[in-house]
Amino acid sequence: MKFSDYTFPSKYDKPFEHQVETVEFLLKSPRAFVLSDMGCGKTLSVLWALDFLMINKKINKVLIIAPLSTLRTVWANEIFMSLPHRRSQVIHGSKPQRLKRLGYRHDFAIINFDGIGTVADQLYKKYDVIVIDEATAYKTASTKRFKDLKPIVDAAKGVWAMTGSPTPNSPIESFGLAKITNPTNPDLPKYFTKFRESLMVQINQFTWIPRDGWEDIVAKVLSPGIRHKRDDVIDLPPVTYEDREVPMSPDQAKVYNSMFDQFVAEYEDGLITAANSAVKAIKLLQIATGTVYNEDREVQIFDVKPRLNEIYDIYQQDGKGKLIVFTPFKASVDMLLEFLSAKGLAVSKVTGDVASQQRSDIFHSFQHGDLNVIVAIPQAMSHGLTLTAAATMIWSGPVASGEVYQQACARITRPGQIHNQLIVHLYSSKIENKIFKALKNKERMADALLSLYS
Repeated sequence: MKFSDYTFPSKYDKPFEHQVETVEFLLKSPRAFVLSDMGCGKTLSVLWALDFLMINKKINKVLIIAPLSTLRTVWANEIFMSLPHRRSQVIHGSKPQRLKRLGYRHDFAIINFDGIGTVADQLYKKYDVIVIDEATAYKTASTKRFKDLKPIVDAAKGVWAMTGSPTPNSPIESFGLAKITNPTNPDLPKYFTKFRESLMVQINQFTWIPRDGWEDIVAKVLSPGIRHKRDDVIDLPPVTYEDREVPMSPDQAKVYNSMFDQFVAEYEDGLITAANSAVKAIKLLQIATGTVYNEDREVQIFDVKPRLNEIYDIYQQDGKGKLIVFTPFKASVDMLLEFLSAKGLAVSKVTGDVASQQRSDIFHSFQHGDLNVIVAIPQAMSHGLTLTAAATMIWSGPVASGEVYQQACARITRPGQIHNQLIVHLYSSKIENKIFKALKNKERMADALLSLYS
């Protein structure tokens, strides 16, 4: 079967020109890099290429390795919606649970980075193509996760590595990525020391800086590769939405589940109605986002490292450009501000307590100056502002108002915006996911919340 005869199987999606170009590139490249920006439809391109190879009996089974937050919400969901004739299994949980799922019939096994070591023996020589999403997780060849994966990829027919930011911190990060994906590349030195010396100049015992022309060296070792920039892809819709699931910490989950069970019991007793459902939901949202207010307005803070790390990873994946992060609670704003500041980012917060002139200064610095990140309560900046210096927005938790949500999103989707926009929803609970879907679909919020308790 020729690719020109391939019928794209999804009734929900049709390929854009740049996606078809990516598919055709991958079909010619058993070991390759897809370096397109976030929001360019890399996932679908890879899945269509794999489906075509399966139809032609070139491959049988595929292993997809991805961040924990995208196993179900991105990969499993995309396979279900776009390749309904294919089966996938998310390999997550305890070792017995992972082994059990690997035993089920599937075309695609989807696993997180650090889950590989748990079942490495069962993955070795079992999968024809290995897809590595956000492949910079393997930038360091000395790590355990790298060593766990290396025999598996070396034994595979093909390896496709995906990332929009292959060198987020330093050019030398491309070494591990190249070694795991295409180690026989003649332009790739065998040893890291030689590679570093070709790219970097040592200033003192602890400091190395890139040589002139380092970009050309990196391009050679990360080849063959294909890249589309989000701003250059004119056939993309103006706004792309992406949902990402992040886990709760054990203590956080325990409190959340206990309170949710209590609310379900109250609903069954007729104590939760359309009038008070939002009040109940707010308490659950506070727990999910990591900061809970008690009756005395004191704040209890939970461990939400997965959510914080996801925000920072998105910032890096998106090329360290301008970013707006929304969260519905003031205490969550302070927690995010502290975390991102500790990462060395130029970040400011916007809440109702920030004076008007200070807000104006923040918005001007963001739109025209060196400020890279704003963390805000959406109600504090949901009308009138133009913040088109950013093309990416993260919701670290939903609001319970469709009007506030639409107005806040409009800070970047307004006249003067010259970039394709990406809006990412992070959630750790059913209620957050339910609210985000209601917000996107402009559903009546009270009905959505009541349906959750039932």
